Amino acid sequence: MKLPPEKEIAGFSLTAVRSFLRRRSGDYWRVAVAARILKTTEECATKLVDELRRKGYVEIASEMPAGTWRNTMAGNALAMASRTKQISRREGGERLAEFLARVEAVNADESFPHRVGKVVVFGSYLGDKDPIGDVDLAVRFDRRPRYAANWPETLMAYAEREQQTGRRFGSFLNALAWAETEMKRILRGGVRALSLHDWNAEEPWLSAAPHRILLEEEDPLRPTPPRKRSKRKCSQDTPF
Repeated sequence: MKLPPEKEIAGFSLTAVRSFLRRRSGDYWRVAVAARILKTTEECATKLVDELRRKGYVEIASEMPAGTWRNTMAGNALAMASRTKQISRREGGERLAEFLARVEAVNADESFPHRVGKVVVFGSYLGDKDPIGDVDLAVRFDRRPRYAANWPETLMAYAEREQQTGRRFGSFLNALAWAETEMKRILRGGVRALSLHDWNAEEPWLSAAPHRILLEEEDPLRPTPPRKRSKRKCSQDTPF
């Protein structure tokens, strides 16, 4: 999705609105929460929410207590939209093929703590317009089983090897996140037309939106949900 031309919505900058929608993606919220995040009054937040509803970016969560809101799929798309230069559909297909080749390469490299378990394409690439905005991809990173037993130590060892090259991390958490950050950088390949998203974070709304699964492998470390036992129908032959 491309960003709309307007720079403000109900007096709030588009940047602030997108930041708020991004923070509430896949979650329920109330006007008071919007006021706190946007650092404004509830009256101003109410005006913004009303305008977002009119534009189709938020909706009332009817199954929740009165006054509860949630982002629509359009609202989540706005939160993730970009201002990248439009590309042809053909170029988008080429960039996507190159991305999948990089996925295959990193999955074959056991030195990475993570591997790519799922790739989903969504957004304008699935339509019929030409040119398109960018290629939106949701990616799921899985832990390699060989590292699972010592996962924190594995991540720190990966970061320490990078520190030996001169890189400095601002915090312990940044060091732990480095392996995934580096993998995302490699997968992106410096291509601005690729927009990468976290499948685990976007699944609540994306699973109901138009999308196409390009890669899906079972995560051996993810517990399999128990199978539901089918109920036996009563009949004359049913033992008592």
